[in-house]
Amino acid sequence: MKSLYKVVYTGKLQKEANPSIVIQKFSLLFKIPNSKAQQFLSSSNPKAIKKDLSHEIALKYKNKLEKIGLQIEICEARIEKKKHSATCSENNTLYIKEKTKQKSSNPPHNKPEIRDNKSNLAQSPSEQIDAKTPSQQMSLLGLFLRFSIVYLLLNIAISIVLNLLAIKSNSGAVVATLFGATMYACLVFGKKNNRFFTKKEKTSAVLGFAFINILMQLLFTLLLLTALSKPLSSTILLFTLGITIIVHTPIIYFFIGRTKKTLIRQGIITD
Repeated sequence: MKSLYKVVYTGKLQKEANPSIVIQKFSLLFKIPNSKAQQFLSSSNPKAIKKDLSHEIALKYKNKLEKIGLQIEICEARIEKKKHSATCSENNTLYIKEKTKQKSSNPPHNKPEIRDNKSNLAQSPSEQIDAKTPSQQMSLLGLFLRFSIVYLLLNIAISIVLNLLAIKSNSGAVVATLFGATMYACLVFGKKNNRFFTKKEKTSAVLGFAFINILMQLLFTLLLLTALSKPLSSTILLFTLGITIIVHTPIIYFFIGRTKKTLIRQGIITD
């Protein structure tokens, strides 16, 4: 006799979980379409996600699934001489099964599974546990870091090009820099997380990008004045701050909105 366990979705999400985000993360974790994930998670009845696991693997599944917003229970099932008895009800269960390279000579019956039209799910419990999870996704800190790096590189590149063409720097160059840095950082965030910002994250992104933009503009202004041997007056400081806050912040907000539309067109996120 040996004890095995199954991982059961209770039919409820975590209290603070966003259902649409949970569906996207669940879909990504098990490599199934969003529609299948939504169908599976929409039922309020308990459903088994994985069965016949060791306690260690079952705990790993439980932790991963709870992190994406599901309420999960682990139920013990004992197997002895091919007779199966479980401590949890088998009603309304739906097993997510492992992909095998060869067809079984005795395929199981009456055990529906979630399938993609093109492929089965992950190949083994360990491979499913290693699927993309929130801990591997992009945080706001990573977003701001990418924005800062691209912003700086674009400013340097545009400045070199303008100098070679004997063109004075203008507001168009700044807008182009904001466009490139904002679009790149937000696109990477959407692709890595398989979703777009929540309302709170979007506000943080706009304010964070605006703050970085202010710091960068002040730095470039200071460097320019130093090269020209001119002091940094309060008038120049206030003018720089005014332009970056009043003009650039709405531009950043607009570009973030454009990024969302781009991700929708590419099929990475849903509206």
